[in-house]
Amino acid sequence: MPRFIRGVIFFTFIFLFSISAVGVLFYAGGYRYHWEKHIIEKTGQFVFETKPKGATVTLSGKQYRTPTHIPYLLSGEYWVEVAKDGYHSWKERLTIIPGRSTIVSDLVLLKNEPSRELFREKSIQHLTIGDNERIFFIVKDTLMYYDTRSHDHGILYQAEEPILSFQLSPSGKRFFIHMQKKSVFLEERSAGIKTFDLTFFKQPIQKSGWTHTNQFILGTNKGIYRIDYPQKHAELVYAYPYSDFFTADKLYIIAGTLEKKLFVLDPQNAESLYDVGALPRDSFSFEETHESFLAIRNTRGGTYLFDRSDLRKGYIAIEGVSNFSWGRENSFIAWNDFEVWRYTIKGSEVKKELLTRQSEPIRDGIFHEDISQMFFISGKGDVTALETREGRERNRVSLERFSTLQTLIMGSDKKTLYGVGDKNGTSGIFAISFIE
Repeated sequence: MPRFIRGVIFFTFIFLFSISAVGVLFYAGGYRYHWEKHIIEKTGQFVFETKPKGATVTLSGKQYRTPTHIPYLLSGEYWVEVAKDGYHSWKERLTIIPGRSTIVSDLVLLKNEPSRELFREKSIQHLTIGDNERIFFIVKDTLMYYDTRSHDHGILYQAEEPILSFQLSPSGKRFFIHMQKKSVFLEERSAGIKTFDLTFFKQPIQKSGWTHTNQFILGTNKGIYRIDYPQKHAELVYAYPYSDFFTADKLYIIAGTLEKKLFVLDPQNAESLYDVGALPRDSFSFEETHESFLAIRNTRGGTYLFDRSDLRKGYIAIEGVSNFSWGRENSFIAWNDFEVWRYTIKGSEVKKELLTRQSEPIRDGIFHEDISQMFFISGKGDVTALETREGRERNRVSLERFSTLQTLIMGSDKKTLYGVGDKNGTSGIFAISFIE
């Protein structure tokens, strides 16, 4: 073979080898040709971790088992489904960015199982979760309990007239039971149940509440009293007209006619009354209060939030929402009839993000911060789970459908929802288990 031809073959081989080597190096480094964009780019990957493990990820017709990573994906949007037997599937459109990992490590699959009937009764009111996963409720003239662990149930107090309401102390062992003609206190003790009547207190009751230290406060048209029911003693701690009060670590009072003011009081020391200062004129009543904020409803349906560490430094106005459920780190979910918002508070700044809009009105809701899920009732009795991430709706699951559902509360284990409603012609208390 002539030297010239051998040289051509040699250098052609070297050239092809060099091109192939570069191609192999680029390929090994995760580079691919993007046929739609007509460019060579570095691929990205998905990383999936789920609770529970062992879920199936379906992507572009292929399936993977969690925990898993799916490498060498070209940039763009991918439709992903995560499924597991006995659980609601999770569907989302995810984006791959060149050279980056899209990590889904916080994916909690919700159980797909029918609600369980716990207690059958038509006339249930005031469902409350207590200690050790016990549920307390009223059936006409009876205060009852249901133990969700042992499935035992029974009577705590049998009245001679209909019970209007009851309030459970922070300890979970004391009850204030309010009726039309009289009211009583009830204590669960190791030796049994002991009751204390309130016949020594003759004034009409306007409002009541337990403090965090299990002291009981009663409001009347003559002022606010601290009640020592074992000793049958009532101490007047605030002797002025008031609009509303709230019991927490201390006693918070809205008072004044022409000018609304906020007062703070230690119920054990009437001399500790502290005048915080003037409130907005339309301040009306207290709302559910966070450990960091005091919430005051105004007459327009909005809310003022006061920093409890410094009540004098002003307030944050929240408008356009009628209900909210607190999360952690100064964030909460708020909603009106058809919209759900997430609020994040940093100093005096408020970040407001619209999560979703509903076609049917929202009647009740609970926010589960640990798994970023809002559970709510819409329509007559549809229970929906709305997953929120990065200020938007990420997934939505229909958990259960009742004929009617009055209320929704979360168990202290944060794994089960409880509600009073009607399903398939049966009325009573139902449980919806959503995670293991």
